[in-house]
Amino acid sequence: MTQLITRKQTLEKIAELGWREEKTRDYIKRELQDTPLWEEKTALIYSIGKGTPVFFRAELDGLQTTAGVKHVCGHAAHLASLMGAYEYFTSSPPAGFQIYFVFQPCEEGFPSGAQFISDSFPEIKKCRMGFAFHAFPSEKTGELINPVFASGDYFEIKFEGKGTHIKNKYLPRTTDALLLASKLAQTINKTKKKDFLINAGTLTAGETPNSIAGNALVTGDVRALTDTARAAAEQWIRTEVAKLQKTTSVKISLLYSTVYPILKNNKRAIQRLEKILPVKKKLTSFATEDFSLLPTEKIFLLVGTGEKQDLHEVAFTFPEKALEKLYGYWITLGENLQEIIEV
Repeated sequence: MTQLITRKQTLEKIAELGWREEKTRDYIKRELQDTPLWEEKTALIYSIGKGTPVFFRAELDGLQTTAGVKHVCGHAAHLASLMGAYEYFTSSPPAGFQIYFVFQPCEEGFPSGAQFISDSFPEIKKCRMGFAFHAFPSEKTGELINPVFASGDYFEIKFEGKGTHIKNKYLPRTTDALLLASKLAQTINKTKKKDFLINAGTLTAGETPNSIAGNALVTGDVRALTDTARAAAEQWIRTEVAKLQKTTSVKISLLYSTVYPILKNNKRAIQRLEKILPVKKKLTSFATEDFSLLPTEKIFLLVGTGEKQDLHEVAFTFPEKALEKLYGYWITLGENLQEIIEV
């Protein structure tokens, strides 16, 4: 336990932003004292055992806060516990399974480290299942929660017209791109839908203070909990853009990007897992998680920290009792893979 705590504390001191985790990567390599199976950029993958392939994942990156870069998502604890699990299974590999230990960069930002590994490490696609844990404040220390996380999409709406001097404000042919963008942004943000969330988060417009805006840009985010709702959200915003386009000569174009898939645990595997680990609750959330981008069936569990501070708050902590529990869950999981996965 002492080593787990020391590693977590060391990782917290060297917290780094996504794709800049060189110190974190090098620290893991020094501690594990093994040659990674695969290393690209700041990503590391180690391998243990032979047989049906699965993978265990933890995240390297921290977040920028008012107190500097910090691990305010629990990633230092995730890493320390997975490092310990790797060492445990090095001397006691599970029979019939090959485990890839994935130390993933940039869970918090773009481009996603999960997508990078999915695209760059072909063996990940052959895995029968992937596993990950994530800190979850407020719930009892060590309590496990089975979540469904939403899909996450991104949109940009461009307004391209011709600006003019303020003196022409009331001329018949003068069109204000700022007003058009504001109108659409208000429509988006005031509309309530049962099955999805849609929000315009930024609006930029205009060229100079003394001119009528010729150009504008609205960007935003879309969340949905089913594939049907996700498709409906995209269709809704496309319809709104088309309706507004019919009222103006300003060119309006929509760039709609699908980013995060819905994250939902494999039903049969989670039912088996509930007999082995204390999965007490279910949770449905409009949060997203880049673990969804890895190309296999998945088990993603939230681990209660027993603390009041929310994720991403400067004061967030991952207590030692929760760290010990998390390490134990990795060991129990690895020792019971045959009970969880249909081979």
